[in-house]
Amino acid sequence: MHSVRCRGRVCSLPFLDCAWCSLGACPKEKLFKGYIDLELQLGNVDRCRMLYQNYLKFMPQNCHAWIKFAELEKDLNEITRARAIFDLAIDQPVLDMPEVLWKAYIDTEIEEQAFDNVRRLYRNLLDRTHHVKVWISFAQFEAGISEPEKARAIFTEAYNQMKASKLSVRARVAALAFVPPFTVVVAAPQEERVMVLEAWRKFEASLGPENRENISKVAGKMPRRIKKKRMLTAEDGSTAGWEEYYAYIFPDDEVGKSNLKLLEMAHKWKANKRKAEQEAALRAVAVQQREAALATADSTGSGEDAPAAETEASAGAGAGAGAGAGAGAGAGTGSSDPVDMDAIAEVPSSAVANEAARESEEAGSDADVDMSK
Repeated sequence: MHSVRCRGRVCSLPFLDCAWCSLGACPKEKLFKGYIDLELQLGNVDRCRMLYQNYLKFMPQNCHAWIKFAELEKDLNEITRARAIFDLAIDQPVLDMPEVLWKAYIDTEIEEQAFDNVRRLYRNLLDRTHHVKVWISFAQFEAGISEPEKARAIFTEAYNQMKASKLSVRARVAALAFVPPFTVVVAAPQEERVMVLEAWRKFEASLGPENRENISKVAGKMPRRIKKKRMLTAEDGSTAGWEEYYAYIFPDDEVGKSNLKLLEMAHKWKANKRKAEQEAALRAVAVQQREAALATADSTGSGEDAPAAETEASAGAGAGAGAGAGAGAGAGTGSSDPVDMDAIAEVPSSAVANEAARESEEAGSDADVDMSK
């Protein structure tokens, strides 16, 4: 027998054989779980409840224990007790996995079809954190119970909240009540807005093609992604190089509108430059083709002129040979025939008359010119 008081009395069992004494001396999670499973197999529900209470006294941050305790009450159709346990759990100042606990509580209320309680839980969670996945889950819940207008309103509220949100990563992590040190990846505000818009567009598209107006409305809010560079700084303050990253320009932002206008002007200038370069290339190709055609025509023309010149030269040579032959023939005949002296005497008189007529015509034309002067 040992002197440790067990369940309000002095325990008469050896120390190692008493589970209650073992839990009091060395409260381990594995020991609690094994003892609770044993009592459940024996059907001792009250002992299980007592074990869970002691379990949570030693480990109040253990979300798994809170969930198992609430599920025990839910399996016993004690939904009121289960809700009370969940309410105690979410009010704990420190939890190791708060997102798992909240999800279990919300899923329990959805199974019970207590939709007003679900909305209340989502609002309480959004008061603690504005995480993008909470907004999307809330909207998807409303869409899942055939409440498209409420889902659309939640998406709109989430988008406006992300647009105006200036919470830092540290503030969002602190709002989730993680146990430090804890590494968590939180999306940037621009990426959160993109996530909300993508989920919103998917929801609108699921309503069918007759919902074109809302689909186009959401599509008009989609940003344009651009690549930027930023300088990296080492721990000692020196420059560590440049890093490429993607940024988003939203059409409904005032700064985004000016940036979008500049971006459109840059794209337009680039398109005009590309068009001018293409036109210049086409003109250069056309000039080259025209020069090649002219060179081909010149070479073809010179080839055709050479045979023609040879033909003309041969024809001239033939004509000269014929004229010489005729003259020789005339001379030969003249020497044999008698000469008509009267015909030879008449030739100078007619030539003189023609020469006089020509000189009178030239004199008249000279007189006309002097009158005009």
